[in-house]
Amino acid sequence: MKYCPHCFAEYEERIIDCPDCEVPLVNSLAEERKIHGFHEAVYVAVLKEADAFEGQMVKSLLESNGIPCNVLGALQNGSFPMLPVEVQVPEDRKEEAKELIAAYRNNPVTDFGN
Repeated sequence: MKYCPHCFAEYEERIIDCPDCEVPLVNSLAEERKIHGFHEAVYVAVLKEADAFEGQMVKSLLESNGIPCNVLGALQNGSFPMLPVEVQVPEDRKEEAKELIAAYRNNPVTDFGN
């Protein structure tokens, strides 16, 4: 398996770059985390049973607010499956992430420049 050194997603060996982060995949996250000073974090789910599109929207929202996250079940082989996905964040950022998600869901952006 290969891993993204930025978002830590796992990919099949034949995938070369992370489709989300657009960076080359690595063979081991442990080495990358040591090199870049990452600390092992326990990730917990903050959103379950979302579709892949919503999962990616929430991922963008969280990352733009400085919260690292993983989307499990999305972007299999570079495509959006219709299967449910799960968004995970570090345990110590869980409440902050939930507040952002709640605000997003109560007031999603619907103005497309019109």
